[in-house]
Amino acid sequence: MANEDPTFAYTHVCLAQAYWAKHMYPQVVGEWKVYGQLSGNRRGSDFASAMEQGFRSGGWKGALTKGVEARQTQRKTGYASAYQIAILYADLGDKNKAFRWLNTAYQERDRYLYGLRTDFLLDPLRSDPRFAELVRKGSLDEQACGAVVRKNSIRLPSDRDVGSYLFGIRDLENPRSPLGLQKVPLSLTDPVPS
Repeated sequence: MANEDPTFAYTHVCLAQAYWAKHMYPQVVGEWKVYGQLSGNRRGSDFASAMEQGFRSGGWKGALTKGVEARQTQRKTGYASAYQIAILYADLGDKNKAFRWLNTAYQERDRYLYGLRTDFLLDPLRSDPRFAELVRKGSLDEQACGAVVRKNSIRLPSDRDVGSYLFGIRDLENPRSPLGLQKVPLSLTDPVPS
């Protein structure tokens, strides 16, 4: 994809994740930097700059620490994902802070929690009983929304739920979300509230 359209910003987030999984940290920082430049997203650029500065001064741990600082600063002026802060702490090896931020993500209904069961960046937390409890709470929420959980995937019982659940109803309810507080239809055929 990057070869076909090198200006498609999100490709570089995916590449950063792939490099992260392979512990190719200079490439992770480089891909975040490219994403920040291509996306025009100020928060993405600030995060990438912080990661780069931290990497230069303190290696990967320095990059993670600066990344945490950047995301926490962003939360003071707008939305920044608590889940994304949690994965940085998990990679730093600070389980207590990682769980504190994962619980914040759960309370805020962070959209990235969909990756809770499969995100490799949370592997250091999986043996902790707090992780199993968080997964259990998340599963109960999915069932309450009418979703059926099977082997780390979600299947909804009808098409009417697809628009509201899969495409971020939780973010729409989240006051810290860039989308703000909005009401969404319960089904695709319900009228959209004004």
